[in-house]
Amino acid sequence: MTELADHSRIIAAAGKSILAPLGCKRKGTSRLWFDDHAWWVTLIEFQPSSWSKGSYLNVGAMWLWNAKGHWSFDDGYRVDAFHQFKDESQFASAAEQLAQCAADQVRAFREKFPSLPAVSTYLNGKENKSIWDHYHAAIALALSGANERAVHELSAVLHSPVHAPWVGELQEKAKALLAKNSSSLLFSAAVREEIAKARELLKLSPLPQDAPLWP
Repeated sequence: MTELADHSRIIAAAGKSILAPLGCKRKGTSRLWFDDHAWWVTLIEFQPSSWSKGSYLNVGAMWLWNAKGHWSFDDGYRVDAFHQFKDESQFASAAEQLAQCAADQVRAFREKFPSLPAVSTYLNGKENKSIWDHYHAAIALALSGANERAVHELSAVLHSPVHAPWVGELQEKAKALLAKNSSSLLFSAAVREEIAKARELLKLSPLPQDAPLWP
């Protein structure tokens, strides 16, 4: 077995031993793991380096109400520095340390975001919001019944400078949501459709048809 295969196998084994018992799942044979909460996930990445064998650790929340076919860290990112592979015994210990750190972060995100109102309060309270912060806050606020504040956040999205094509695309999405903001049923249905599409693009299990996403 090659050194690279050993290196990947050790990371996978640490994840299986420490993250799987928490309910986290591995994305295929990749270095990505996730803790699935239907409308958001805690994303765990044992990130490789282009210059040396080993791994960084990135952990963060990803909100699924913006459908796209790639993973993103919407809140959080780097939580541990690079651990270099030197030999199998040394790296087994390093991988266990990284996986344990990831498990601690998973628990922390579960405590930080136990409900939609908790997410709404957190996102609304962020300072120096980016266009994405405004978008995410708007959705959480509207779903929590804070419609006036949601309108303010969507308006911030619409008035952001269009410096790239994706900004215009996000603004069109915000405009469509703004038109539905007066009806909680229409808004909730539109967001649920966006989440369902995101899960399909990311090859996650489909949403249950009738189960409420946010009590």
